[in-house]
Amino acid sequence: MRIGITLGIAALGGIVLAACNDGSTGATVNNSGVRGSLIQDPPARTASLSAAAFTAQLDASASGQQLLALATGGGSAVRCGIDVYYIQYATVGGAGEQTTASGALMIPTGAAVDGCSGPRPIVLYAHGTETDHAFNMANLLTPVDDTIPTTAAVYASNGFIVVAPNYAGFDSSALTYHPYLNADQQSKDMLDAFAAARTALAGGKLLTAGTTFSGGLYITGYSQGGHVAMATQRALEQSPIAGVTIKASVPSSGPYALAAMFDAVVGGSADFGSSGFGPLVTANFHNSYKSDTAVGDIYFETGTAADIYEDAWSNADTLFPGPTSVDALITAGTYPLALLDGTVPGTTAPVSTAIASGVGFDVSLLGVPSAAASSLTAALEGNWAAITPTAGNPVFASGFATGNLANGKPAHLWRNSYRASYLADALLNPDGLVPAQTTGLPAASPLHPARKAAKLSDLRGYIPGAPLRLCGGHNDPTVFFPINTTSMMGIWSTVSGLVGASSPALVRPVLDVDPGLNLDGTSTTSTSLAYVAGGAFVAYLSTPGLTTVDPAAVATAVTTAINAANGPLSPANYTLSASASDAALQGGFLQATGQAVSTLVTSTAISGIITAATGKSPPFAITDVAPAASAIATGIGTATLTAVIEAYHGNLVAPFCHVGALEFFLANP
Repeated sequence: MRIGITLGIAALGGIVLAACNDGSTGATVNNSGVRGSLIQDPPARTASLSAAAFTAQLDASASGQQLLALATGGGSAVRCGIDVYYIQYATVGGAGEQTTASGALMIPTGAAVDGCSGPRPIVLYAHGTETDHAFNMANLLTPVDDTIPTTAAVYASNGFIVVAPNYAGFDSSALTYHPYLNADQQSKDMLDAFAAARTALAGGKLLTAGTTFSGGLYITGYSQGGHVAMATQRALEQSPIAGVTIKASVPSSGPYALAAMFDAVVGGSADFGSSGFGPLVTANFHNSYKSDTAVGDIYFETGTAADIYEDAWSNADTLFPGPTSVDALITAGTYPLALLDGTVPGTTAPVSTAIASGVGFDVSLLGVPSAAASSLTAALEGNWAAITPTAGNPVFASGFATGNLANGKPAHLWRNSYRASYLADALLNPDGLVPAQTTGLPAASPLHPARKAAKLSDLRGYIPGAPLRLCGGHNDPTVFFPINTTSMMGIWSTVSGLVGASSPALVRPVLDVDPGLNLDGTSTTSTSLAYVAGGAFVAYLSTPGLTTVDPAAVATAVTTAINAANGPLSPANYTLSASASDAALQGGFLQATGQAVSTLVTSTAISGIITAATGKSPPFAITDVAPAASAIATGIGTATLTAVIEAYHGNLVAPFCHVGALEFFLANP
């Protein structure tokens, strides 16, 4: 799950690579369809990058400089060069159907004495949510999303062979949908890519000579990839591969407690980016389980997507992966940011008629006893306003909308009737974590097909058999840290000797890269980002002799105040090592937060806030601005908070979790 709507923090720059002989001359083709088979051997080399060239590219941007410093332990250059190969392989879809997928094989280059060649371990890298069908981890020349391939390349520049699947349903894959967060399929996809990569490495045909697989395997991934990484480790421990040893894994910010996460979202805690995740989820559930009688089709009433989606969005589950990303569609105003309908039905009308819109709310289709139907309807009706959205968190409001977009289509995706059917089952068969913690485990016997499907990919109950460390940020507005990371650690802590700071404990304490950002928009404490930003504006107004308010000067004052409150740490002071301090990573995270604010809370944004509060256009006279100072300060505080929330999951936490993963891998050779 890694969608960033209008993310403001500077993305890592694309790598400028020299095109090279792809090495595919005389390649053999294997179309047997056998899982894990390498379709083209040798695979085409798409890029070759020297250590100096990769260093120069990272050094070309502020965020790249930060990653460079973190990934080299404060040094000025990466250790290894990188050769990138495009692999295609046979795998399966969510229903077990034969298909293909593709990905990247990144091989470090350089001297063996520097750990850049010879027998090297592999990092299996699981990427986060993408919605652009053209996404390709091996395309570093003109990438769809350069942040993810660049981060994967950092592992290779530290001497790890990297195997990074694109996943079935993307790029050249023959599958017409993506089995999003399908633990069984995605772990198979990862292991099939791993098998194909080992074939390429062992064949002796690659242009990159002198590098072989040592047998040591590391697994990592972020967001969707965090879930995939943990599922892959579980699958490999259940069915070990001869000659392969899992050295360590770092799943980060993943929806491990998937069933609880979905219950929370549908129950009113609509996470940031849910309109992008929703169609990917339903496409997976429908295509993977429609013929599975133990689960059933999530389109259980009419057999079409119109069961879930408003008529104008009945094609939503076919949009992604597609030719245009969800970010681009939302930015263009042609696709909703909200997943759920913000309409609250009348309190006197029964849910069965007031919520229904074209498709009826019929709990009998779920096998709900008739005696329970009326009480469920009453319970839903009485609580509907309180969960539309869940009170107390303004982030959830972005997941709800009423009215229409400029194109006349609804500003939300899901019908209230389907939401009601889902919540009816959640009331009858509650999860052990949401809405209240009981067992901490998924519901024993859910009735709703969507909840059954989610339970199949819920990872609660998995006990790691190799060193593992979770990473994330506790304020995550997209993948909720308490539901997923905290709950997994809670389960594991009940197993004697499993959790501890050092060996022989396998599970290490969580790396929370957020040392305590205060994202409470109503707080008036000195730690609240919104309060600090608004206060910076008020302080600016006190500048002696001020007659005209300069939006650029206000933006600078806000960024300066945020950085001062965060206490930024130069990443040059950081040392990458097996025993590096978590506090140093947290300091870098705070610095990145300041960068996010400076990128989005610009003079243009400040000008818009002042105009909205005063009705005036620039230049802004102090006599016009001062009477509206409180409203402007609130607006600036909200904009600052929004900047951090938008950047938090996709851009702020991710780099620091990956560097934390590098450290953990170094500590477990």
